[in-house]
Amino acid sequence: MFNKIKAVDILIVITIVSIVVVSSHFYLIDRVGFWRLVYPLQGQLAIWNIHCSNNAPVWMKDSLKYIIKNQKNLSNQIAYIDTKNQVYACQSGWQGTTFFSNPLNENTRFRYASLTKLVTSDAVLQQVNQGKIRLNTPFISLFPELKKEKFKDPRIQQISIENLLEHRSGFDRMRSEDVVFSLTKKSWCPYNLIELSKLKLDFEPDQRYAYDNRNYCLLGAVLERVGKQDYRKYIQKNYLINEKNIKFVDGYYYPDEVKYDFRNNDFWMESDDNRFDFAALSSSAGLSGSAKQLALLMNKMLSSEPYNILSIQPDTLKHCNIEEFKSCNGYAMWQYRASSDQPVMYFRNGGLPAVTSLAVVTAKNEIVVWLGNGASLYNEEYDENLLEKYFYKVLND
Repeated sequence: MFNKIKAVDILIVITIVSIVVVSSHFYLIDRVGFWRLVYPLQGQLAIWNIHCSNNAPVWMKDSLKYIIKNQKNLSNQIAYIDTKNQVYACQSGWQGTTFFSNPLNENTRFRYASLTKLVTSDAVLQQVNQGKIRLNTPFISLFPELKKEKFKDPRIQQISIENLLEHRSGFDRMRSEDVVFSLTKKSWCPYNLIELSKLKLDFEPDQRYAYDNRNYCLLGAVLERVGKQDYRKYIQKNYLINEKNIKFVDGYYYPDEVKYDFRNNDFWMESDDNRFDFAALSSSAGLSGSAKQLALLMNKMLSSEPYNILSIQPDTLKHCNIEEFKSCNGYAMWQYRASSDQPVMYFRNGGLPAVTSLAVVTAKNEIVVWLGNGASLYNEEYDENLLEKYFYKVLND
């Protein structure tokens, strides 16, 4: 009996030590691995924690379940405005540590990332609609100080407002540095536009699409010049964002802001999150707020005439493939449809080191905004358009 008990005790001790050693290894040495390991448990808790507004469509709760399981974001907001302008909201997760902080609510703050571009696009299009600028206006014509410069690349003088809106200016962050997001050097935009005269474009303006934040930094500068005031003040005044608790990011976390989850990111760490030049990022990725308030902003944008955030240059639409994701990029949003007999969906997504966001407008002008507190996990199952495909199916079934 003594030997038997002793053997059992030894086995228990070995088991406990093994658990402690493995847990310590993951938590202290490989924290990312540890948090990825425990995600399924946290994910189930987040699913049980989903809350929706009264009479919210069932698909909204189901969508958050899908996102938690497949996008692997615990804390999420989703807002929906239907064809009757009824507004619904759902949220999952907690503002901070799972289960030990306040549950998320529909007013919790998230960084919008590149969904900020929707606001910048709309602001520029309002100037176009009012006749203060034209879509084919050359960018440099609004900046007399640039006209006297000798450009290393004369093609820069051809860049139009329309080219900047559609990311067809000639800047390509895959070929040259998108300095607006640099952590190692100060961005020349929007502080010193004379630097444009020293640059070389990556391709001929209007030749093709290439996503680049320099385009929207320059559009922010356009709004400053035409509106005769700082970009942030312009947006605050014309969109009344303070009343909606929408704020610009300034390199720190707001008290009502969600905690961001870096477990899916193999490159960025939390220490990088507030190191960007957020003044330079203001017009491309600078806003923060709730999904509901952004959806309400977008709803007003849809009534603009003759141009709004769903508009696209006719020639662009003629030469792109609308049945391919991210082929047809308009003045603010991509256009997509599964086939010629299916409805069009408009969308714009965004991302920061631990933020993923998506805005969708259907052919019926329904609006969906989703915000998540983590990055996409780039593993062998990664699908760049996972959520676009999902919402296209959900909203058109």
